[in-house]
Amino acid sequence: MIKALNPSLKKRTAFILSAVLLLALGGPGVPGAKGAPGAPGALGAPRVPGAPRVPGAPRVPGAPAALGALGATAAAAAAPGDVATEIYLNGSLLVSDVPPVLKDGRTFVPVRVIGEALGYEVGYDDGLVTLRHAALATDIAMTVGDPTAYVNGLPVELSAPTYIENGRTMAPVRFLSEALESRVDWLEGDDSVPNKVSVFCPYPADVPGGKARIASRIESQYWELEAGDFGFNGIANIYYDFCMPVLTIPGNEALAQTLNDSFAEMALFAKSEMENIYNEQTKEAPDDRYSASETYNYSVARGSGHLISIIIEGYSYYGGAHGMPYWTSFNVDLDLGKKLALADLFLPDVDISGILHQRMRDLMNARPDEYEDVDEPHHLDVSAFYFQDGDLVLYYHPYDISFYARGFVEFRIPLSSLSPHLHERYRMN
Repeated sequence: MIKALNPSLKKRTAFILSAVLLLALGGPGVPGAKGAPGAPGALGAPRVPGAPRVPGAPRVPGAPAALGALGATAAAAAAPGDVATEIYLNGSLLVSDVPPVLKDGRTFVPVRVIGEALGYEVGYDDGLVTLRHAALATDIAMTVGDPTAYVNGLPVELSAPTYIENGRTMAPVRFLSEALESRVDWLEGDDSVPNKVSVFCPYPADVPGGKARIASRIESQYWELEAGDFGFNGIANIYYDFCMPVLTIPGNEALAQTLNDSFAEMALFAKSEMENIYNEQTKEAPDDRYSASETYNYSVARGSGHLISIIIEGYSYYGGAHGMPYWTSFNVDLDLGKKLALADLFLPDVDISGILHQRMRDLMNARPDEYEDVDEPHHLDVSAFYFQDGDLVLYYHPYDISFYARGFVEFRIPLSSLSPHLHERYRMN
């Protein structure tokens, strides 16, 4: 059965088996202990613990993605100093002349930027801001400075009133997300990495470049059981929580359907695992309960006008000291209407492994501090890559070539440096 799975599912299945073995042998860590998955999140859905940062940014897998800055407890979550904040809509970075703002313990975002990206008509008249979407039969109205907004005529109390920032109306992101039936995740940054606000909306938004659109499908199920021998504080949490992309590619419905089927297959596999664990713990082994979870988010990276990458960011927890983050990337040439394998980039008879290993060694030698705790790679996972800003990014999962807390190890190789070995359409000169 495992042979029929894609490489990431094989990796995750192997991790599951080892975690179960650890439990049977009394391995380290207390399932459900502090820092482990299991806490329900806002909007009535379980929260994704350790949600991965956007590809290309360093992170420590398993570190909680603090939600405080989206609500009343933001003071603890906001990073000290002038840390920039970026906003992502359905996986893609939104460009705005006014960035998100942390104010009075809450995150505010420009209403027009988010509304127009989702196809809303945004109006402003003497302090009254309106968002209308005829196809969705949704009307939102708010008055600058007023703590009450209206969604389809019904009053909604805001956590903080809207205000004007450099000519733009700013509203609490939590209100906008709920009004638009969306999910919001917050990931705290630092001096080198911006804070990240991610809005996952069921309505489609343009992928940068305008050649595709992505909506989000959100699905979750949460069970809480009285725990047996392995429980923490008498509770065993079992859940799955998915935020998966739904892709539309105008003129190439077949490719979009193939990719969407792949996303759905991943979710179905994980959902089945959680349901099986729940059934097993309630019926077959009620005295040996342990916490388990499977979560997915996603990011979109753009390599150029015709190259995009969709990265499914997973996190598995099956007991033990911590869970396991993993990425599965889908790389697409929108002009060709084709899902790309690594070999598709290169000319025939090119020693792909040899060339890329040399580039990785060059990066490790040129940046010894960045790769101080990284072993030299001796294998190449041909499925573990994505495009970003003209670079080919190769990545390794935790434990592959470094210790767990080091997180994902990435090697950013400019496509221009590989030009002699690439097909012409992938040369970035």
